[in-house]
Amino acid sequence: MTKFQDEFRALVADYLVDQGKQPQEIEAGDDYLLNTQDRVLQLRLGTGGAMLLSTMIFYNDGDAEQVLNGPIAEFNAYHLFAGGFCLHVDAASGSVYVEQELTTGRFDAGSLRQHLLDFADRATSCARWYLDQSREQSAAGTSGDVIIA
Repeated sequence: MTKFQDEFRALVADYLVDQGKQPQEIEAGDDYLLNTQDRVLQLRLGTGGAMLLSTMIFYNDGDAEQVLNGPIAEFNAYHLFAGGFCLHVDAASGSVYVEQELTTGRFDAGSLRQHLLDFADRATSCARWYLDQSREQSAAGTSGDVIIA
């Protein structure tokens, strides 16, 4: 086990204990699904001391609707540099996720809790924005390129 795995697991364990879990109920892992404000967030260990936080914002059952390249590219061009957020498409389902890369060392259990709440709110805003942009582009007939992942 690496130093980063130890730090990540300790941080998540502290967070879960802070949320009312008993230490013996917590399984050590590198990937956790956390329910925050009725949204399932995935918190997983990245590389080099980073952790990745993500959640689905648009479910696409493979062929229900096509994911548009324009809104995703526009979002990523601004938010990747402005806040570290990016949108990506799951190749298997065509669903859209918002993701943020974070440094494990900058959090304790309380600040991680606050960040998860903030991320859940932002994810909801991202979902609204993506759907609004997709509708506008479809209505204007400028749907852009379809992402083929």
